[in-house]
Amino acid sequence: HGVLSYARLGETRVLQAGHEKLRSYFHRIRISGERLLLLVNDLLDLAKLEAGRMVLNTGPVRLNALVQDVIQEFAALLHSRRLHVDFEQEAGVPDISGDVARIGQVVRNLLSNAAKFTPEGRGIHIRLAMAVLPDGADQAGAPAVLLSISDEGVGIPPEELDAVFDKFVQSTRTRTGAGGTGLGLAICQEIVEAHRGRITARNNAAGGAEFIVILPLG
Repeated sequence: HGVLSYARLGETRVLQAGHEKLRSYFHRIRISGERLLLLVNDLLDLAKLEAGRMVLNTGPVRLNALVQDVIQEFAALLHSRRLHVDFEQEAGVPDISGDVARIGQVVRNLLSNAAKFTPEGRGIHIRLAMAVLPDGADQAGAPAVLLSISDEGVGIPPEELDAVFDKFVQSTRTRTGAGGTGLGLAICQEIVEAHRGRITARNNAAGGAEFIVILPLG
């Protein structure tokens, strides 16, 4: 609707509207187009993952380096919102086997959400440590790596902690109209489970939400 309505405005007012007004129409069309592209790409990703047709190009993944790279990618956004990131790394965390691009997609999505919902001037906390696969997971009890990303936002209502991983679902506390598709966490879950891992959400005692990803070493 955004693309079509502003395109129509441009068509009907091209002779009367000034340059700045026309620029604003093009800006709105571009923003709406980018949101539509994000939705289409997310839908395609999710469809492939759910159908088991997403090819994983597995290899060694150094999670600490991957997380640091993603933090650098978000540096401008974090700076603009005066957000600081604390990255705590347990010594001796080994590489895992996985698709670095897809696992990077999970880290980017979780960090993006944390940045979106953390108030300006507050912090995001990331932790990397050794763990074991939880009960119910394939190869439960096997050695794994835990990655948690925690924000200082409003948190998630307890009854919605599982539902936030459903398609097109966003927490009632974090529906900001910021252009999300409601598919990001569903895609994260599909990617993590394709790697035989687990992703869960919980609230911090001091406030905010924490997303925990547990991925097997092999």
